[in-house]
Amino acid sequence: VCTHVREELFVWTCLLLHVSHIFFFLFALQVMVRVSDGETRFVWAWSKAKFINRKFLMQELYEKYLNGEDVTIDRDKDPFWDPPEDYFLGSVYIYLQSLAYQIDIDEIMSITNYQGCEEGMLQVGVFPCDGKGQPLKEDQFVAQPEELLDTRMDFLIRIPYARGVKWLQDDPSRGVICKYKFYTDSKKRMTKAVFRTMNPEFNYNKQFTIKAVSDNFLTYLSDCALVIEVWGKQGDGVSVRSVPGLPATAAAASSAPSTASTTTPGDERIMDALVRVEPDLCVCVC
Repeated sequence: VCTHVREELFVWTCLLLHVSHIFFFLFALQVMVRVSDGETRFVWAWSKAKFINRKFLMQELYEKYLNGEDVTIDRDKDPFWDPPEDYFLGSVYIYLQSLAYQIDIDEIMSITNYQGCEEGMLQVGVFPCDGKGQPLKEDQFVAQPEELLDTRMDFLIRIPYARGVKWLQDDPSRGVICKYKFYTDSKKRMTKAVFRTMNPEFNYNKQFTIKAVSDNFLTYLSDCALVIEVWGKQGDGVSVRSVPGLPATAAAASSAPSTASTTTPGDERIMDALVRVEPDLCVCVC
């Protein structure tokens, strides 16, 4: 339905459907719609509620078009458009059991998206250290985590770089940033944003200090994972039709709505079914 409206109104925004199953820690599930602007190459992830709201606004606009009314609207009222925002690419899970024995963790791991596909590689390290950030000596390792109770513990979280981030393949002006929470953090910590490279260098280092190790902290190290979220920063939004050196015919072809993404009758049934999806249904559309 929305794709038909988009084509009739000559809008370059595409709503692409892909159904997959997602399992979070508490089986909390989401329904999302991946929205992309074929001209600026901006990408958004709409929630179920936002999509349903926009769907009715699109239909209202389309009815005006069929009635011969003027459908020129300001951008802030355009149901196909949103301001640029960070786009979730995938995550990396670092299990922290080794830290309870004062053993380093240093891994290069796959950035995995909602469908379980690789979006690139991320180097992450968690290193026990002294109060000045220097590596521990060998005799400071422990045989049992309980030996750390009521003692001070320092360690470094390092995120030096990522490699082969696919987010930049469609738009080289895009960027990448990493976000995470550790232990009792209420807000996400983040690296700097790095633009215009598929191999960003974050050079991120953060020292944490636990003044007195508790049973709760040891349980956290034993049972929980440090989740590093990798987010895409939108590009400069320059229209593909105005890129210098791009022939007019090629620009028109690259910015036109793709016929490959036109919904089939089955896709339309999925789109219409979104309004009936229960909150706990194990489905993500993105």
